[in-house]
Amino acid sequence: MRPHNAPVRALPSGAAAWWQFAALALFVAVAPAALASTAYLNLLTLAGIWGVAAVGVSLLAGLGGQFTFGQAGLVSVGAYASAVVTVQHGGHPLLGVLAGIAIAVAVALATAPILRLRGWYLALATLALGHLVLHLEVTLTSVTKGNDGISGIPPLGAFGVTLDDETAFFVAGWSLVGLCMLLARNLAASRFGRAARAVQADEDAARAQGVPALRYKTAMWVLAAAMAALSGSLYAHYSQFVSPADFGVDHSITLFVAVLLGGSRSVFGTLVALAFLLSLPELGGALSTPLLTALALMAVYALSPAGLAGLAERAAAAVRRVSRRPGHA
Repeated sequence: MRPHNAPVRALPSGAAAWWQFAALALFVAVAPAALASTAYLNLLTLAGIWGVAAVGVSLLAGLGGQFTFGQAGLVSVGAYASAVVTVQHGGHPLLGVLAGIAIAVAVALATAPILRLRGWYLALATLALGHLVLHLEVTLTSVTKGNDGISGIPPLGAFGVTLDDETAFFVAGWSLVGLCMLLARNLAASRFGRAARAVQADEDAARAQGVPALRYKTAMWVLAAAMAALSGSLYAHYSQFVSPADFGVDHSITLFVAVLLGGSRSVFGTLVALAFLLSLPELGGALSTPLLTALALMAVYALSPAGLAGLAERAAAAVRRVSRRPGHA
């Protein structure tokens, strides 16, 4: 956790952040062809889908100082809404997406009082929320089919365009990630972002200055919930099957670890870390994925407590120092 007196830095903004969007665009353009017929395309497609939710988790951590262990529960809300609307009621996939977002926003508003908690107390409360959502999805068998799950979910499509193959979902998922990144960047640079960082730095002092801290934290909580539901809807239409096992606490922890590994104030770093974590089953071979995750965390934090983003900043600073030396070409 951030020390009380540590300086609060913004999420990337301004011209310095645009290289990240350029890198993401290049990745979306090149990766499908380069990784065709490999397991990595599937894993990175999943990373793009879950990356939409990861942007929300990163936003909560970077702007609000709020850490959540229950975001997979909100992802499941979007997934089940799409499944129920399309499979059980024959509705249009877009209606399922909108229903998922609406329900997730309603859940976020109903649970907003937990945001009065701080630090690990809040994290544990979100963990309990995630468990509660999954418990309901297991027990409400008349709607969710319990542990058997819901199959036969149709592809996502609208306006004559259907996402019916892996490449289409890869491009759609990572394109939505880019839009969420842009939203996060603009939010961080806005008056809202400045007020949110003031709350994060010292909530009591911010309240004394008339900043409605709970209102700002609730707004970020709701936005992150909407992103989670959108991610869940994408997942449902991609996998065409959902069950409670797809949204366990291990998925929430993966999102949390991605924020820690990538850097809590770097959305781009979080996405790079998430892609790495979801690719570990292929990268690690016979080695245990949890073991590799732990080793990666220890290695990165030994070099930089600010995660991969901190390492990148240190490398950039070293390059600048070298370039400023007298006689350097």
